[in-house]
Amino acid sequence: MRKSLALVTALFASTATLAAPENGWWWNPAEPGTGYNIETQNGTLFVSTFVDGGSGNPVWYSGSGQLNRNNMATINLSNSEVGQCLGCKSTSISSSDSGFQITLSFQSRGQGKVIIDGKEKPIERRNFNYGGDLQKLLGRWSLMIVDDGVFGLGFGDFISYDSIDGKFVEGVRLMNGSQPSTVISTDDGKYIGLIALRNGFEAIIYFGFSALNRVGGLFAIIDEDATASEGLDELERNGVLFIGYRMTPGSRANQKSSNLSSLSTQDTLVSQDMRNFLEEVIIHSADISLPSQIK
Repeated sequence: MRKSLALVTALFASTATLAAPENGWWWNPAEPGTGYNIETQNGTLFVSTFVDGGSGNPVWYSGSGQLNRNNMATINLSNSEVGQCLGCKSTSISSSDSGFQITLSFQSRGQGKVIIDGKEKPIERRNFNYGGDLQKLLGRWSLMIVDDGVFGLGFGDFISYDSIDGKFVEGVRLMNGSQPSTVISTDDGKYIGLIALRNGFEAIIYFGFSALNRVGGLFAIIDEDATASEGLDELERNGVLFIGYRMTPGSRANQKSSNLSSLSTQDTLVSQDMRNFLEEVIIHSADISLPSQIK
């Protein structure tokens, strides 16, 4: 873990703005009737929100401002009224200074705060159909693994998680022979998984969500015959940073049949071995912590 922490600290020390918020719809779950559309491009944050104008008429507030290195932006909002109705002929929109100022700050790519008129409220990326726990993993993912070896190069892979069987989510690698991958969730909302590799090796991964469509954690290569304690030890001592991005929405029936049906009998046995391994690992997972810089 010491090596991993040093790696992650070096990667993030001079790149604070990389933790910019994920683009999309944000909300406060305690206020389901409101929300914020947030988009960040080249360091500029644009926000819009639709609310009631106080007399039953909808009002659109919007504005943009620079996102600073502390992932904070203060924006003077304009309000737009008397616009085009749905399906009607295009008309000009009346916009003016609303007199409201909004400050948005972000602790991670998926968690933030909004301040309006001195009132601070938490906001988060809106998850309306991905589900929770293992459900959120369904779909195709692009993984980027950072190697801190001699050359400091990284490599990537693609994994499709297609089904949930009890406490496991099952999938396959989409490159290099469609080897299986299995993931189990921990009690603290993180995940531990195995990815089958060639030539008698597997990858062990420990990760969590940093936004709705992004995960981050540690990656290490182990012998396929390694014990649970040996796998955890390798992850703690020599694990390197990996980041994953969602490529497609959740599970699709045809995707499941086309990917999982490609597993051979031997691959199916490997998948069962992975489950047995992960059930042992989960007992000791509380001893591992993700670097706080992974956001």
